[in-house]
Amino acid sequence: EQQMEEGRIPGFALGIIRGDEVLYLKGYGVADEADRPVTAQTPFMIASVSKTFTALALMQLKDEGKVDLDRPVSDYLTQLDPPNPQFEEMTIRQLLNHTAGFDPQVEYRVTFPEDSEISITQLVGRFGTVPLAHAPGAKFEYNNAGYIVLGEVISQVSGLSYESYLQQNIFDPLEMRHSFTSMDRAKNDGPAVGYWTLFGFPRVSGLTYAPGYLPAFGILSSAEDLTHYMIAMLNGGVYKDRRILSEESVAEMLTPSAAQSPYSDY
Repeated sequence: EQQMEEGRIPGFALGIIRGDEVLYLKGYGVADEADRPVTAQTPFMIASVSKTFTALALMQLKDEGKVDLDRPVSDYLTQLDPPNPQFEEMTIRQLLNHTAGFDPQVEYRVTFPEDSEISITQLVGRFGTVPLAHAPGAKFEYNNAGYIVLGEVISQVSGLSYESYLQQNIFDPLEMRHSFTSMDRAKNDGPAVGYWTLFGFPRVSGLTYAPGYLPAFGILSSAEDLTHYMIAMLNGGVYKDRRILSEESVAEMLTPSAAQSPYSDY
């Protein structure tokens, strides 16, 4: 509460786990300008934490033998029209590790204001129009594009939309009942609005995400739901009696693999 006051943070939700138990769960402050209270079930935009859900989905497909992390991405994007030669050069693992060579801002370079409803498939189809920033595997460079491509891989390999795959294979098994793949779907649960800080004071941002950005930074979730996710990821892939991922794959997800982060000095 002191930190919220000092940082002028309108709303906040907190969950603490130990082992497979939730020790503390509470909402603080307000979710919007109408002073609606934040609860542990209030959906928030979780931004790039969304990438971890995309990574989990890929590792589930790996466990099922449907994806080999070291095969070219093009092997799993056979329905892409036209094919993108760049995807023959990079692997699934490189996309997961941010070493595939994409320009860090490529998703914004290929979209325009009228593209507010651009899909994952359409966005991935445009990436080939921008040269790679460097050869796949040459260096770490954090970007969103790789995870948008992985969203399309999940869809083509599973035969489900990215949204349906997450619902059936992650949200439902983990009892994440206040997690959503779009703001429209979250509306009935009263999501928290986003804020910018302007001259030290919070102002409603009006953030919106095109559907194509979803696998990289578009998921909404609540503190309560994220405790379920934390329990599974920190207990070898098991939540209650449900295994969502093999212990080996969880360990692989939690093992640093890229050479160095540009943020490592901060």
